[in-house]
Amino acid sequence: MPNTVHAAICDDEILLLPYLSAAIRACFQKLGVSLELETFSSAQGLLDWASEAPRSAVFFLDINLPEMDGIDLANRLLGVVPDAVCVYVSAQEDRVFEALRTHPFAFVRKSSFQADLDAAAADIAARFGPPQEEVCTFQDALGKDHTLQLDQTVYIEAQDKYLSIVTTKDRELVRHTLSKLEETLEGRRFLRVHKSYLVNYQFIRRFRGEQVVLETGQTLPLSRRRAAQVRQQFIDYSAPPGKELLRI
Repeated sequence: MPNTVHAAICDDEILLLPYLSAAIRACFQKLGVSLELETFSSAQGLLDWASEAPRSAVFFLDINLPEMDGIDLANRLLGVVPDAVCVYVSAQEDRVFEALRTHPFAFVRKSSFQADLDAAAADIAARFGPPQEEVCTFQDALGKDHTLQLDQTVYIEAQDKYLSIVTTKDRELVRHTLSKLEETLEGRRFLRVHKSYLVNYQFIRRFRGEQVVLETGQTLPLSRRRAAQVRQQFIDYSAPPGKELLRI
């Protein structure tokens, strides 16, 4: 089971907050997930709480907030809470593509509230569950066997006849070609963002011009020729299996 999920709701409709809170609690209770939930009717109140919130807190945000636009609020939260999970709960379905800029985890339509919320809660529970260790084995140019812990592999960089495999723990040089390793990793959600780089999509925080910004704070080059394809792959990979990234 996942650890406790720390979450907060921000909606300026004060009379609606108790209903939203009860519905969200009920969803997580059905999943057997422990939930600590705070409610806020103002963006500033949420931001004040977020400064002390766990780094992976979940935020359920209305888009139409009088004090601060919900999408702007999400951007502020991402600057305060490093691993924030943002879920929009809104009737403004026409703004879903605008909301994509903040890489939201889900979009819960008020017109289809319960079904969308059930799906979002299940995906959040899965995200906070124990990580599944996935490995990939390959043989380098010298015939030596290597095992990649995929959930810990951040990116792979081609350096002449070698590959620099960067993980969350260390860096290893392997004699191999990037193209061959890309073939080995096909279907494992690694993105060829540049002729010299393969990146684990899970470590991509955002795209900034011709750069890929990683959760580790590092930036890698993004090929202009590959940019559109990479962005689309990232959106596709970010979707839970069998689902669209955003429920619109």
